[in-house]
Amino acid sequence: MGVQGLLPVLKSIQEPTTLDRFRGKTLAIDTYAWLHKASFTCAEDLVLEKPTKAYINYFRKKLDMLKHFNITPYFVFDGDYLPSKSGTEKERELRRNEFKKLATEAKRNGNIKLSYSYYQKACDISPEMAKSLINELKIKLIKYVVAPYEADSQMVLLEKLGLVDGIISEDSDLLIFGCKTLITKLDDKAQCIEIKRENFKNIKNSYINGFNDDQLLLMAVISGCDYTKGIPGIGMQKSIQLIKSYKTFERIIMSIKVEGKNIPNQFEEEYKRAKIAFRHQIVFNPIENLAQHLNPLTEEIISNYSKEYIHSCTGFILDQEIHKKISTGELDPFSKNVLISWESKVNPTEVKRSNSQPTISTAFNTSRSLKRATTNLPITRDLEQPPILKKKKIVTRISQFSDIMNSKKRVNNNSNNNSNSNSNSNSNGNNISNKLLSPTAKRQKILEFNKNIPGTISSFFSHKKEINEKIIKDDNFPATSSDIEDITEEDINDINLKLKINKNLSDG
Repeated sequence: MGVQGLLPVLKSIQEPTTLDRFRGKTLAIDTYAWLHKASFTCAEDLVLEKPTKAYINYFRKKLDMLKHFNITPYFVFDGDYLPSKSGTEKERELRRNEFKKLATEAKRNGNIKLSYSYYQKACDISPEMAKSLINELKIKLIKYVVAPYEADSQMVLLEKLGLVDGIISEDSDLLIFGCKTLITKLDDKAQCIEIKRENFKNIKNSYINGFNDDQLLLMAVISGCDYTKGIPGIGMQKSIQLIKSYKTFERIIMSIKVEGKNIPNQFEEEYKRAKIAFRHQIVFNPIENLAQHLNPLTEEIISNYSKEYIHSCTGFILDQEIHKKISTGELDPFSKNVLISWESKVNPTEVKRSNSQPTISTAFNTSRSLKRATTNLPITRDLEQPPILKKKKIVTRISQFSDIMNSKKRVNNNSNNNSNSNSNSNSNGNNISNKLLSPTAKRQKILEFNKNIPGTISSFFSHKKEINEKIIKDDNFPATSSDIEDITEEDINDINLKLKINKNLSDG
């Protein structure tokens, strides 16, 4: 939505240009905004969950245009909803469901044009659609990141870090977040409008040219933005006049009441939350590879508000390993479950599923801090069973092969026990007990051999030959050499993270 009425006020500093001005630059892309436009080409298929790649084709054309101007795109995807906006998202979902019903009815009555218009309004941009696009970007080696929460604050962080030279978006909220260079109104002919934050001082015929950051934020909240509908009857021009005359929030509210205008009961609360959200939302730092606040929390905020209240405005910092996997599109930003593509979602028979997949609770038990955070974390979408991953197949296969091998060894040992003397009974007993290891202990024994090899995890793979030789020589080793060949670094990392069975590997 953006800040209502802001762009007309900035008309004097809006500079019409083309993408040629940004030749050789890196630009952040508000990806979900493009996905919304792309969905218009296949809205009915998306709403009815039918296979389609039309929206991917839309992006391919956009990529060709950026490539023509030698522009490096950095795609930024929206993540989870902020806790404070969960009510807004529920309202939007209800509206989408209503539009879907209207679309179905219009189509039944033969009004195809009207039905398609309703389908466009009923279409929701899902993480699965984002995953399909991410797969396309990976093939083309194009940069991207999935934000923990909103893309706006994430793009501003990339600009602050110097990773991008500007932001392509239709959302004027970005200027309140702190965007320095906004590229908006981009069309298929590469024509666009550039708005630079440093030019605010040159705005003509408006007091906004003298506003500081706090006053700009107050202006956005009073006139209406993504975090509040504002005060009824007060638009952009009126809010600018009020701020110019009364300066502070308290004095402005008092003057409005004196005029006899009604102020929504929740408005003061919305202003407090918006101020925290605009300044301190949780974002992902791709340089440090961790989640953080867009700007550090001030002492005033820390002392005046509870942690729960702050988290409801900014979002949570969860376990950093979870944030990393969200940022790369491995995990669904809503459910924190394994994220599958749109094609896999609408064609579930093509995706192998497993009942042994980790649930949201097992994934979240990786740290105490994450467990505490999730007590207030709203899950806004139903959890779905994710596809089985290759690494999970390998771990399962190791366990199954080990069980088979141990069963064979038990048969051999029983035969040997009949012919062995009583003096060897203790030794045989120890061997049998070693072969009856639990599946977890078997996996641990396979990986613990690495303790005898200097180095980190990588040494496990550079000494496979030695490991295989040990397996051949050691009849009690609960695996075959083929099992060891199947183990990858990803498997070891996963075992270390989820099962925590090998301290030596975690140190690596």
